[in-house]
Amino acid sequence: MPRTYFSVHLLNKYTGFDPEVMQMMFDVFKKHYPDYFKEASECIERKDWANFGLVVHRAKSAVAIMGMEEIENELEEIEQQAVQGKNTDIYASHLDNILKKVKTGVEQIQQYVDNR
Repeated sequence: MPRTYFSVHLLNKYTGFDPEVMQMMFDVFKKHYPDYFKEASECIERKDWANFGLVVHRAKSAVAIMGMEEIENELEEIEQQAVQGKNTDIYASHLDNILKKVKTGVEQIQQYVDNR
């Protein structure tokens, strides 16, 4: 059984158990999450750690609302490291791994939303 990257409970809680709200929030998230990761990658290329931390913070908030708690925690860790300017050499690979998890989470949420 594949790992689940979102919490049905949290997703329902944040959307008030309303399928229309859930669909709307999911559509917005699905449209915009690639932008966060693109912008974060650009910050890494520029070695712009302050803005990198801000972008990661926005991404963290977005995945949190979608019930992706594990990914939220990983982004929190990167955000804290960015604020402190620590471990900058691992950001790119860590971000790539997180993006893979987010893509899987999006597929899982899509299946959940479609089967409601």
